[in-house]
Amino acid sequence: MSRDKLTTSAAAVIFAISLSSLAYAGEPRGACCLSGGTCEDKLTTQDCFSQGGAYLGDGTACSAEACEQSIQRVDASIKGSLLIFSKVELRWGPDGGLTQDTILEITNDFQDRVCVQLYFVNGDEQLDPIFTGSPPMQIAEGEPGWNKVNCSFCLTKDHPTYWSAATGLPHPHPNLNVQGAGCQPFHILDPAGDDGIPGRPDPNVPGGKMLRGFIYGWAVDSTGCQIRWNHLSGTATLINYADTTAWDYNAWAFQVNDPFEQGQRAGNCGAVAMNGVIYDSAYDLLLFDFFRPGSMALSSGTNMVATDTSLTLHPVSVDFRQDADGPFTTKAH
Repeated sequence: MSRDKLTTSAAAVIFAISLSSLAYAGEPRGACCLSGGTCEDKLTTQDCFSQGGAYLGDGTACSAEACEQSIQRVDASIKGSLLIFSKVELRWGPDGGLTQDTILEITNDFQDRVCVQLYFVNGDEQLDPIFTGSPPMQIAEGEPGWNKVNCSFCLTKDHPTYWSAATGLPHPHPNLNVQGAGCQPFHILDPAGDDGIPGRPDPNVPGGKMLRGFIYGWAVDSTGCQIRWNHLSGTATLINYADTTAWDYNAWAFQVNDPFEQGQRAGNCGAVAMNGVIYDSAYDLLLFDFFRPGSMALSSGTNMVATDTSLTLHPVSVDFRQDADGPFTTKAH
């Protein structure tokens, strides 16, 4: 059974975790960072979480600097111990040919080996099959949603690796001396149906299919527990073969903060606390300027330029345990 949970809050509290408040004799205890930077010793994981705290791990103890750091925010221009690829998107044409792929790259730039635990997540909700007529006849297949699959691999020192989301295999390039590491294809989240094409119907291409989602990955030790390893970076490149375009972005990187040391377990095993105390916190407010779809504002004279904006939002708090229902969802306003 998978045991991983990721939680985040801009107020430096862990939320959306359902835990019993009962503390049993002999249950492991440790230090807990509470709001305001205070620290309390000998709390159980449940007691710490119930007070909105960040559990520093079994057997840990409070110290003068244990919780004194300010809230740290996620960044896409730094290296971290946890990476999030916000947009992984595959597309197929009506004939089943791949028209868009996402090439993913992760690099470990430290002088030692590390393993990475990944989770691939389907970014769309589940759809039930559609029937019509009497007797009922199926006119549209059901689609899986919010489902997930895990993958893991290890990186040697100064090791970049890369793979294709469409095939799960290293992207071949004879002129690059780069070792690739494979994972299962991303479309394992929504396998081919009766038409032999993976994904769900593409609203922009009649007869085409698409699959979109995101990937979480973090450094782990030999037991699979999360550790401080602020030496991971990632890049995703989306290649559209149909219109011969490509663009890339850096993965969001969450660092593990002091007092955790390089290679040390970061909090309670399996509970990745992105709260600004253990791991960096995500932002809770997004403000930005953008051009409306089809805007011609950048045109000049006879040079006509049309612009578009694509916005991807995804949850940061997610429960990866086997019996979980999926990511916690919200609405944009």
